[in-house]
Amino acid sequence: MTFYRRDLPHLQRDFKAHFVTFASFQRRILPESARDITLDCCLHDHERKIALHATVLMPDHVHLIVSPLVDKERRCIYSLAEIMSGIKGRPLIG
Repeated sequence: MTFYRRDLPHLQRDFKAHFVTFASFQRRILPESARDITLDCCLHDHERKIALHATVLMPDHVHLIVSPLVDKERRCIYSLAEIMSGIKGRPLIG
């Protein structure tokens, strides 16, 4: 089990599904075009870094159920921090 701290403590259990929630800045309601981009970012790493079991996209927040996959090059499981950075920090292209 991995433990790290940001604003709240986070626990990661290897080979287990994790329920993750994140919200828009100041819980602002996102326009539909922004929600489409958010959904694309959530789906991007499915079967690369995560097994995405479910996602629920609300106007101001997102719920995910994901299982981290194994990084075969590094021979370790992707961390939730790395997964969420990929979802929330993905640069917009064109």
